[in-house]
Amino acid sequence: ALEGLSKKARPDAWAAIESIALEHTQSSVRAEAARLLTANTNSVKDTLMAVTLEDGDVRVRRAALKSLAGQHRFAEEVGDFLIRHADIERSDFAFADSLRALGSLGASGADAFARRALQRDSYDDVVRAAALEALAARGPHEAAAVFDAHVQPQCSARVRTAAVRAWAKYAERSPLRSEARYLAHRALQGALVAPWYQPRAVA
Repeated sequence: ALEGLSKKARPDAWAAIESIALEHTQSSVRAEAARLLTANTNSVKDTLMAVTLEDGDVRVRRAALKSLAGQHRFAEEVGDFLIRHADIERSDFAFADSLRALGSLGASGADAFARRALQRDSYDDVVRAAALEALAARGPHEAAAVFDAHVQPQCSARVRTAAVRAWAKYAERSPLRSEARYLAHRALQGALVAPWYQPRAVA
């Protein structure tokens, strides 16, 4: 039923899904409603931010955060909200989703916030990995040194894997025969001899 409503893409349909995301008694239904809220409208944006702030179930908050990543029309407003919300977010996984959303939106302050997040300890390093993903999505050239620092053997397998993916995106954006492309390829070649399977597989 929710899927059918979202396909109608009418204001009344979006309003119904918003109401379900905010008020339904079952968290799984609220999460599905939040996932389907993809329209770039003020009302949908406000609903997703309210769910992120108020819902006690992390699965629902994560669904809302992933949908906020697509609110490009309101990138700066949503980006500011995500940075402020991160200070009170209790879940490492939801915090990581906030970082990915910031990278997708390309909002002001996203790079600085991602760099700060690299210092945060979290379960299985999910936050550091997401911070690298956010920096890779934005693609600033000065991030190359950050990627290089996190592909080193002392980093966890998850972080190294994220750094390898970041280097791959960096290489895609760099001109052929450029120094940036050379550095990216050198880092990827180094990952091929990593002691963990996942970084090698990604490289």
